[in-house]
Amino acid sequence: MKYEDLKKRIYDLFEGRNVAIEKKEDPRWTNFCCLRTKFYPMKVETLVVGQFSDHEKETLYIAHEFGHLLLYEAMSSEEAEVAHCTILAFNYVGLEHISDEGKRTLLQMEKKASEFALQLLAGSLDRAGMSSAKDTYNNWLRGYMKKAGIEALEHLLV
Repeated sequence: MKYEDLKKRIYDLFEGRNVAIEKKEDPRWTNFCCLRTKFYPMKVETLVVGQFSDHEKETLYIAHEFGHLLLYEAMSSEEAEVAHCTILAFNYVGLEHISDEGKRTLLQMEKKASEFALQLLAGSLDRAGMSSAKDTYNNWLRGYMKKAGIEALEHLLV
């Protein structure tokens, strides 16, 4: 399947869950997307998407964000509250400045979102495409580990 077609299918999955898609033209959003959530109860309301340089990159990024949506849907209200507070702390003070428990929580959430994304992509991408997706997600995890001051731990990779 072509990335452009797969990307459309993933956007349709967001819309099927009543998640709005907000496109950003601002260059600061190039090759970036994220979910906007409501705190209580934890609910994903919007996928905010910048301009991407290619369909593959955009597909991998939005698949990862859909993985986050699936993760949040599977959480208890207590787990969702911890997740939301951890993400807020990460976004406002940086990964290197949050507690060790917060770092572990964030890394586990990123790993699980990546695993969900890989499951979503499986069957639609060939071996090379799946390898590229896995490499992309593992590079993100390694980057988070480096910022957190944690050595690259193989069990945290997908």
